[in-house]
Amino acid sequence: MFKNMKLRYKIMLPICLTFFIIFAGSMTFMVMNMTEESHNQANRLALELTKRYGNLVRVQIERELNTARALAHSFEGIKEDNPAVDRAMLLNILHRILERNQDLLGIWTCWEPDALDHRDELFAGTKGHDTTGRFIPYVYRSEGTIALDALVDYDKPGAGDYYLLAKNSGQPRIIEPYSYEVGGKTLLITSIAVPIRIDGKVAGVAGVDIALDDFQKKITAIEGREIPLGFLD
Repeated sequence: MFKNMKLRYKIMLPICLTFFIIFAGSMTFMVMNMTEESHNQANRLALELTKRYGNLVRVQIERELNTARALAHSFEGIKEDNPAVDRAMLLNILHRILERNQDLLGIWTCWEPDALDHRDELFAGTKGHDTTGRFIPYVYRSEGTIALDALVDYDKPGAGDYYLLAKNSGQPRIIEPYSYEVGGKTLLITSIAVPIRIDGKVAGVAGVDIALDDFQKKITAIEGREIPLGFLD
C-alpha cells in the first residue's frame, strides 16, 4: 500500500508521525509536571496552614490542660479539707467552669468506687451517676443549654481511654480524637484528662472535652474559607 502512495504523502507521513510522537511526548511531560506541581502546591499549603494555625491549636490545648489541672487540684483540696464531700457543690463547680469557658464542649470527673465519700450506694441511679453510684458527672453543652449526664464506657479499654489512660498512668493525658455521643449527637472530640490524687493514690480523674469542629470554625472565621481538619493533625 505504501508503494501506491503519491510522492508527497510518502514524504509527509514520516514527518507527521515524528510530529505526533514529539507532541505526545511533550503533552505527557507537561501533564506529569502539572501533577507534580499540584502535589507540591498541596504540600506547601499543608505546611503553611500547619505553621499558621498550629500555634492557635497549641495555645488552646495548653489553656484547657491548665483548666483540667486546676480542676483536679481543686477537688484534691476539697477532699483533703472535708472527707464528707458535698457532691452538689462539686457539680456546681463543673457547671460554673463550663459556663465561663465557651471553648469547652464539656467538663467531667470520674471517681473510683467509694473513693469520693464512701457513699456511692446512696447515689446509685441518680442524676450524674449510673447504677454503681460512682461520682461520674458529665456537664456539657446541648442546644444552647448546659446539661448533665453520667459518663459512659469509662471502664472499657478503648472506649474508656479518656478516663483509663490518665488513671492507669497517673499522668495527664491528651486523648487522640474519638467519637462520643453528646446530647444525642455523635461528635468528634478530644479529651484532656488529669489524675486526682488522694493520699498519694489516684482516686479519680478530672477532664475537659473539646469539639474538633470548633477548631475548624475558628480557622474558617480567621481565613474566610474552609480548611480541612486533616491539616491540623
